Parts: sequence; C-alpha cells; structure tokens
Amino acid sequence: MAEPFDDPIRPVEIEHSIDAIFVEGRMEQYYNFFDYHFEQGDGYCRARSYADEMDKVVVHGPFAARDDLRTIENAAFEHAVHAYLKRRYRAVQSR
Repeated sequence: MAEPFDDPIRPVEIEHSIDAIFVEGRMEQYYNFFDYHFEQGDGYCRARSYADEMDKVVVHGPFAARDDLRTIENAAFEHAVHAYLKRRYRAVQSR
C-alpha cells in the first residue's frame, strides 16, 4: 500500500548545469538550471527549472526515448511526472 506522500515516479537523473554565452569576451547570457530526467517503459520526459525562477518547472515530452525525441501519447506517465513535480513546484507547465 502506498503512503499518502509517496511519489508515483522518481527521476532517474537530476542535473544541475550552468550555460554562459560570451560575445567578444563579455558574458551576454547566463543560465543556471536543473534538468530532471524521467524514464518509464518506452517513455522519456525532461523537466527544466531555472534557478532564478525556482517556483516554476517546464516539462518536455513524453518522448519515445531519451535519444528518440518523437512525441508519444502516454497519459499515465505524463500524469506521474506532473504529480512528482507538483509536490515540489508551484507552477508546472508543459511544452
């Protein structure tokens, strides 16, 4: 029996990355973000949250696989990913 606060799914990997874009030696753009990678059966979703907007996360997918970004229909998987993220973020968006 599941506990009331058990997550229906967990990410298989969480990455914390920084991207900086330099033009002529000057930093023009700076991105500090977290990527959550979810895999289940034949489905894959990625969710990204930027450190300067830690109350919001954007979900990409579901896709066929991490290396096959063909969009698939998998409502149960997508719902599980959203449920996990809704416990951690105020706003969960899909793309």
